[in-house]
Amino acid sequence: MGMIGYVARLPEAAFDDLGAIAAVIEASYDDDDEGGAVCVEKLWQAIPFVLSGGGQRGGALGQLFVGGAARGADVGYGPARLHGREAVAEMARELANLTTDELRGTFDPTKLDAAGVYPSIWDEDPEDLWDELRYYVEAMRRLVTEAARAGDGLVTWIA
Repeated sequence: MGMIGYVARLPEAAFDDLGAIAAVIEASYDDDDEGGAVCVEKLWQAIPFVLSGGGQRGGALGQLFVGGAARGADVGYGPARLHGREAVAEMARELANLTTDELRGTFDPTKLDAAGVYPSIWDEDPEDLWDELRYYVEAMRRLVTEAARAGDGLVTWIA
């Protein structure tokens, strides 16, 4: 099956409530199209890499699955990671300032492969890979923007 990445909204007030975190995680497995969560499949490492310009731009988006505060038990490949409303607001600003053309300009399967970015699919058709990555980035853009507007945090995890 592989390592699958998830991003979900979570009110910052619930960050210390392990039951609330577990409920958000469990609910996301039922149906991630409700607007409260996005499954980015196996592109959990590629998306932050491309969004951060291969690490050149830095920023909060590059820390999506490795930054934030680790909380709770192992949910597959480590604990969930929590990003507070300030980090979410920064992510939303970064996404708002990043055009699809700029994103396309940083998408280079050769660089993803050379950097060892998971998953090892970078020899496949570049246009198909771009279409898949863009689809998940746009879903994340909507989720992060809505979370920022509501003053929510995010929980990310790899299962």
